Amino acid sequence: SECMLDLDVITQQEELSYIQNNNLEIPLITSYHDYQSTPEEKKLIEVMSIMMNYKPAIIKIATKCNKPEDGLR
Repeated sequence: SECMLDLDVITQQEELSYIQNNNLEIPLITSYHDYQSTPEEKKLIEVMSIMMNYKPAIIKIATKCNKPEDGLR
């Protein structure tokens, strides 16, 4: 089985940039966490765009749902 490295796109940009700049072939999960709320759709799209720059195998977004509508974004 293949291992993957999960790095947060906000707090671990230095590590993500190192992998990218050195052309390391490490299967990545880029993740984003917001433990207070679910950001508006515009912010989520912006975060996903940043995440895609690192060419991850998986994108993971984990947010706190404060109302039912948050789960639909």
